[in-house]
Amino acid sequence: MQPPRILHLTRAFVESARRLPREAAAAANKAMQELMHDPGAHGLALEKLSGAAEGLYSLRVDRAHRMILSLEGEAATLFFVGPHDEAYRRAGVLERVPGAKPAAPHHLSIPAPKLRSSGRYLPLAEELLTRPGAEPLMEMRFDEIEQLLGEPLPAAARKQREWWANDPHHVQALAWLMAGCETAAVDLRAGTVQFHRR
Repeated sequence: MQPPRILHLTRAFVESARRLPREAAAAANKAMQELMHDPGAHGLALEKLSGAAEGLYSLRVDRAHRMILSLEGEAATLFFVGPHDEAYRRAGVLERVPGAKPAAPHHLSIPAPKLRSSGRYLPLAEELLTRPGAEPLMEMRFDEIEQLLGEPLPAAARKQREWWANDPHHVQALAWLMAGCETAAVDLRAGTVQFHRR
């Protein structure tokens, strides 16, 4: 099986990912990276579903969590990630149109090379995913983000507001976009950024 060249994250997927415990969120990000590299990897245990879930696949995130997706042509569409039993229950009732990708604004499409190169910023995505859902606006300090990343932000992050643009062509923006967030305000002098949930 060829690796997908593009990954579609549905709004339902992002919302389910927000409810994951921190360790499961990290494992889900790792599973997405592995899917884009080698969908047949033994650790993913990719399984074609049948019955009411025909046309969908399940893959292992960790011992307790599964991801539900479709694989069509060069694209993978992620519908849900969560506890094993809930994932299989949801797979049987998903409404989808075979051959159709989700319509904007209910998805984010990520080309495979961008997802692979965004790995440096995945700890930021994990942090945003695991923040309480009641927080529609989240402010973070640049040094707080650097602590998550384990390395300094590029100089442009402290000097250019454009670095914080919600542009999926920029690898850093994929981190917050994958987590269902957008930058709302950037204060370069104070060294802070506000993210809001989409």
